Amino acid sequence: MHNPYRQQPEPDEPYRFFCTVPTFNQASLLAKPHLAAAVIAQLKATTAAIHPNHQLWGYVVLPESVQFVLEVEAERDYHLYVETFKEASTLSLTQQILAHDEDLIDAITFFNPAWNAPVYQIWQAGYHSQLLESPYAVSNKVADLIFKPVTQGLVTHPADWPYSSYQP
Repeated sequence: MHNPYRQQPEPDEPYRFFCTVPTFNQASLLAKPHLAAAVIAQLKATTAAIHPNHQLWGYVVLPESVQFVLEVEAERDYHLYVETFKEASTLSLTQQILAHDEDLIDAITFFNPAWNAPVYQIWQAGYHSQLLESPYAVSNKVADLIFKPVTQGLVTHPADWPYSSYQP
């Protein structure tokens, strides 16, 4: 996934990425509080499990996506983090939806008679990444994350949205 046109950080500088992981078909799966809380818990657990030097600078869980800013030592660590997060959160969210949220089962279920069983999909394939080239860019992106629920009309103040890294 190396892009020769993208400026790489200096050898002693970490990689800082902004990532958006949308839900499959833009379904509003994460509008339910317990599912949004499960996504936040998985973000934090993945950060702790993958590498102790990774830094999750900020995040926001919106009804149709999760967005976060992550600092890692190498680009491959970033891709490993996102894939690990998606796999673990898919398992957790699927179990919760099947057990408690019958109204969402149709949004995540795909069935082909040849498969002999339904397939559940929470996240869209892939994810959207942006390399942030400086600590200044990181702080601006985290501020954007915090205000995202306000700009989308979900709340009037960032403190009113409980599914972000905003700390008053």
